[in-house]
Amino acid sequence: MCAGLVALIGAAGSVATLTLLWLAAGAASSLIWAGLNTLTIEAVPANRAGATSVISAFKFAGNAAAPLLWLPLYHADPRLGFVGAGLLAAATAAFILPLRVPR
Repeated sequence: MCAGLVALIGAAGSVATLTLLWLAAGAASSLIWAGLNTLTIEAVPANRAGATSVISAFKFAGNAAAPLLWLPLYHADPRLGFVGAGLLAAATAAFILPLRVPR
């Protein structure tokens, strides 16, 4: 859901639509980070602090690298930057889903 919302931001036709999409994507992103942290500590119960630290390091490194990755696409066409970010966000499911611990 979050990946789809991010991809749609580039196609927003009005300020109101952009605002709603940005708000929804931000809320969905917050839920994803909370869920990812929960999955991480469940997957590595012996080293919860270390596992959470690794996730946080990747989160902040990704935020720092994002302008280098997305700005050339955004410069070519703003929609490309947001679609690219949405596609990469969707691709992360391949890495996150294996962390699920059966209950």
